[in-house]
Amino acid sequence: MNKLFIAFLMILLLSSNLFAQELTEEYKIVNPKYKISKSLYHAIKFIDSRIDTSNIGTVQIGLMNNEAKVIFKTPFLSQLQNVMNSITDSSAKSGELLFQLRQFSLSELTGTFTEKGFCNLRAILYSKEDSNYKKIASIDTFFIIKSMDVTNPLLKTSHYCPLKIN
Repeated sequence: MNKLFIAFLMILLLSSNLFAQELTEEYKIVNPKYKISKSLYHAIKFIDSRIDTSNIGTVQIGLMNNEAKVIFKTPFLSQLQNVMNSITDSSAKSGELLFQLRQFSLSELTGTFTEKGFCNLRAILYSKEDSNYKKIASIDTFFIIKSMDVTNPLLKTSHYCPLKIN
């Protein structure tokens, strides 16, 4: 009887993962703390050219390092517009930018005594001139963070990747 009860309990515990909700971690762009006076731009548009636009990758959260998909709960364009609004003042000109996200992925790998976090980011920034767009900046970077717990440093560091200005 005890063996039957233990077997039932094991099956119940192992199958609970089948009914568990998928974990997610929200990715939020942090608004800069500075303002740009006399900016040439006041508006931004967005093109998401990533193959999989449903998530950004995975990180490990909680004490058991449960895998969670990193997602934009607030649409990326809304976050970009909030950044534009927070860094420009009333002296901004009427220019328009286009931000093309070509690749953005986060992942973690757990080792024996340390974790590694990976970020791969490719993006291009264009300026609208008449009815055309001209490339003004780009980024193509891959970085690794090593730590005991890399989730927060990985999410934080990915906010501060500088664009390469042409």
